[in-house]
Amino acid sequence: MDSDRQLRRQRMEKHKEQQTLKEQELKSQKDIEMLNKIKERDSKIREIQKQRDELIKMRIENKTAQHSDVNDANDVKHKQLRETVGERLQHKCKEMEHERRTELDHDNDVDGAVGLTVGLKTDDYHGNDYESDMDSIDEELSWLTKKMEETFQIHADSEDRIFKEGVRCSTETLTPSECHECEHDHKSDIDEITIDEDDDEKALKAEIKAMKLQQMKLKEELHLKEKAKRFKEQELLKETRRKQKEERIRKLKRTKQELQEDIMETRSTITSLDEALEHEDIHHRHKHNRNAERRVLPNPPLMLKPSVPKFSDPTQFRGWKIEIESMIRSEIYQKDILKQCVRNEISGEPRKVLSILKATATLENILSTMESNFGDLKSGQSIMEEFYQARQNKDEDITSWGIRIEEMIQRALEKGEIQENKKDEILKTKYWKYLRNSELKNATRVFFENSLTFEELRKRVRKEEQEMTVSQERKEHTKQINTIQLDQQFRILNDLTEKLQCMQKQLDVFTQEKVARKDNRSENVTRDYKRYDNRPHCGNRRTFSRGRGYSGNRGPYRGRRPFSQDVYHRDSNSQHHLNGNQL
Repeated sequence: MDSDRQLRRQRMEKHKEQQTLKEQELKSQKDIEMLNKIKERDSKIREIQKQRDELIKMRIENKTAQHSDVNDANDVKHKQLRETVGERLQHKCKEMEHERRTELDHDNDVDGAVGLTVGLKTDDYHGNDYESDMDSIDEELSWLTKKMEETFQIHADSEDRIFKEGVRCSTETLTPSECHECEHDHKSDIDEITIDEDDDEKALKAEIKAMKLQQMKLKEELHLKEKAKRFKEQELLKETRRKQKEERIRKLKRTKQELQEDIMETRSTITSLDEALEHEDIHHRHKHNRNAERRVLPNPPLMLKPSVPKFSDPTQFRGWKIEIESMIRSEIYQKDILKQCVRNEISGEPRKVLSILKATATLENILSTMESNFGDLKSGQSIMEEFYQARQNKDEDITSWGIRIEEMIQRALEKGEIQENKKDEILKTKYWKYLRNSELKNATRVFFENSLTFEELRKRVRKEEQEMTVSQERKEHTKQINTIQLDQQFRILNDLTEKLQCMQKQLDVFTQEKVARKDNRSENVTRDYKRYDNRPHCGNRRTFSRGRGYSGNRGPYRGRRPFSQDVYHRDSNSQHHLNGNQL
């Protein structure tokens, strides 16, 4: 029953985990969608801001160009007006002085007509100038034209007064004192006119200066207005951004609320499922409640004894320390048990260090003391010098070469001499550059030039080395087979030559024996013939006849030949095998 209950609990836990995972996935998907929408809106806002900045820039450029054109035109017209007004005033003053000196004796009507025409001409001229300039000069120059009209009116009044004095002098007979006074009045009038002209010139200069100051003030005011306009635009932009931010926050809150509602719904479904499961397991729960008091406490945790490597050689301290640190970080073993095992496995010369430490020393204290006595105390710079001077030894394989330089780099990294992101590139360059096998180096150049990591490069180099060793072994095997075949052929040839020499020796011996036997046979034949010739012959004593004298190999040689026929036949028909045996 307990096992069934545990299985149900496990199923419920798995179901809950699956529900939580699904909720997390849904939440992450919705967050990603919201982020994508926010990014799209931000990109659209940036594009709109960019277009607005371009339009503002174009408007400012157009306004500055228009202002510069207007200012240039105003400066030119002011200058022309100033020149024309000065020239006209000087010319008119000279004409008026000349007319006063030369035309005092003329007729009153003529003088009056001339004075009137001159006044009308000047008035018409300046009126025309005023009307022509009003079309081009700003409204700010209107007070200048009024001032000019006032000056012309003063000149006209002075001319009328001179005309009246001339009429009075021409009609009345004046005394010398009155004539002197009249001349004095004429001179004073001329002086007043010249003084008025100087005052007018100064007034014009002052007015022009004031106009320039006013123009500068207007420019400053325009600049301030443009600045205020830009400030307002920035305020509007900030306001729009604030509204957009509020809109985004409102949408995020809405999504948050929706997610909370979904979570509540899923929780309600989970609770309903739990209730259904509990309804099915009522009997088991009652039984569980009855046996609640009988429950036994859980078993204590298992005490594992770590297998600590022995440490007796000080040169192996680095590897031993790494093993101990990995055991500490795994948190599988209790620290007290691990500390006692480490103390027990230290032997030899490092065992003397434990006598310095206290009995209550922790595992970290033991490791730090061992580090100070047997650790690598080289500086990072010296380690890097050793690394740059390292080369692959003659009897060192590529695996040992890679491990050696990787260990140096790891020590330099622990000392803080190099950075973690540069480690792989330095190892890859050093590993490939100083390979002793030039054939292997050329075969793996492509892998080095590609953007591979150090581990991938080492795998490719080892694979290439194995393929090269296999091909080399095949070549050596074929060479060995060829040498073995040649040795066998030479051995057979030597055996044949030895056999031929033996046969030659046997043949020489046989030829000598044969010659000796032939000599013996010839001696026996001659002896037998002599003995046969000494016997008496029967018949007609004819030679070569068969008679009683023909023995037919009878007598002492019956049944045998006069010489050893078997030996002869055996010698003549004997054939020997190559091995020296008789056939």
